[in-house]
Amino acid sequence: MGNWERNVVIFGLAGVLALAGVFISGPVLGMVWVFIILAFAMLLALGRFGPDRATLEEWILRRLRYARSVKRYTYARPQHPRPTAVDTHPKPQPAPSPLPVTWEPDPTAFYGAVSVLLVVAGFFFVTWLSKGGDAALVQFFQDIIRR
Repeated sequence: MGNWERNVVIFGLAGVLALAGVFISGPVLGMVWVFIILAFAMLLALGRFGPDRATLEEWILRRLRYARSVKRYTYARPQHPRPTAVDTHPKPQPAPSPLPVTWEPDPTAFYGAVSVLLVVAGFFFVTWLSKGGDAALVQFFQDIIRR
């Protein structure tokens, strides 16, 4: 399963759990659970760890595999080759340019943008709930159930 499909499955399950939280807990407490469940799902789906941006499951499995593996310890001093000549004159470094010459899109920047978008959407959702949106949601779900 690819990362895209994995993320869709996580968000789908989070949506189902969020709806279950609304119906089980009631409108006010349910919205708190919805926010917690969806925020956790967002972190789980979009969170990437380590230098190679691995998913949470891969990162945890690597850590466990490394913790269980047998390590080789060397107690003797390693033999390093001696340098033959030391360059006393450093090479001149090119001056940094104020603007990048080429721009290549970073695929990891997409996750940051989506995270910011979801935080803003969550803020608007919570604001809407505080201004009476919970009653509208209850009415909406009652209309769906009655059909």
